[in-house]
Amino acid sequence: MELLQLRYFKMIAETEHITKVAEELSISQSALSKTIKILETELGVKLFDREGKYIKLNQNGKIFLKYVNKTLQSLEDAKKELLDHNHNSKNEITIYVQAAMFMLPKIISMFSEKHPHIKFHISQKQFSPGNKKYDFMIYIPSPNASHSENTITLLEEEIVLAVNKNHKLANRKSVSLCDLSTENFISLPEFTQLRISTDHYCRISGLTPNIILECYDSPTILELVKNGMGISFVPRYSWGDITDKELSLVSISSPKCTRLINLTWDDSEYLSNAAMLFKKHIIEFYANLLKK
Repeated sequence: MELLQLRYFKMIAETEHITKVAEELSISQSALSKTIKILETELGVKLFDREGKYIKLNQNGKIFLKYVNKTLQSLEDAKKELLDHNHNSKNEITIYVQAAMFMLPKIISMFSEKHPHIKFHISQKQFSPGNKKYDFMIYIPSPNASHSENTITLLEEEIVLAVNKNHKLANRKSVSLCDLSTENFISLPEFTQLRISTDHYCRISGLTPNIILECYDSPTILELVKNGMGISFVPRYSWGDITDKELSLVSISSPKCTRLINLTWDDSEYLSNAAMLFKKHIIEFYANLLKK
């Protein structure tokens, strides 16, 4: 069994399309099909069900793919660790950011002052499940989500109300959600994690918020609130410093509204020395934030 066979099998298993893979590899379909047949002969089982021109990964193939992924990942991890051991690492960190993007420039700037040789790749786009991906993901878990061993809570953040300085709530220290039934809300779209969290708190308090406008862009939401169009749920820290002469933040006394900002990584993969340094740095950053 050769490494090239495993790589070809993985590509075909993930696409279930020999023609597409052959074009990507710039080899003939017949050569690619022959490689899979040799692999199946060695294993003694069929890995794909063939239906005319089409192929579909069968249960044997799914089992084999699980171990192929582990094998190829182990080899990739070995390369990374050898590079680290011999001080030849690329020193690159990839981060997928779902939350607290406004805080990331400061976090990276502080880190880069100490480690200027380490480069970053930042993405806010969803990665395909079968592809690599990221060293770390910063995200907001759903309410009541389980906490895995390869996840750290960086911050438990208060969710507050942003209101115009002239709003009747502007001078209140706190307010209950159940008292907001007559208010107009400016909100993030339903699929966003902050919206999922605030919808959860509204349900348990019996509030059906009157959402008059949805917007994905947080600065736009804040400008609309400043202009008196409505009020909005906002995170205390991760949208940056949002207090100014036109805006007031009001705490929510009932129910207590918070959200978690988590850092996660794949504990089945090797974390480079650069990634380990960044992990330590970002944990310390948020710990110091809470002390202020």
